[in-house]
Amino acid sequence: MWSPSGFLIAPYDGSLIKGQLARVRFVLHDFYDREGELRIEDQVRVENIDATGLRARWWHLPARKQVLLAAHFARKAAAAT
Repeated sequence: MWSPSGFLIAPYDGSLIKGQLARVRFVLHDFYDREGELRIEDQVRVENIDATGLRARWWHLPARKQVLLAAHFARKAAAAT
């Protein structure tokens, strides 16, 4: 699950801990999406790790990357309705 502000990875089995900053490469690829994949590489802050998975939020994501994420999310939401 993902949104413009962060994501949930499940299942998660790794060494990250709550509150830690981590560098991630986020690649979202929908095989049926003609626009191609979305790639964002930046830092996240791990909010929680539990049985549901790892929840993280983008950490000081630059405005241009925020716009890319929000636009992609808006297109997906519009297509789903």
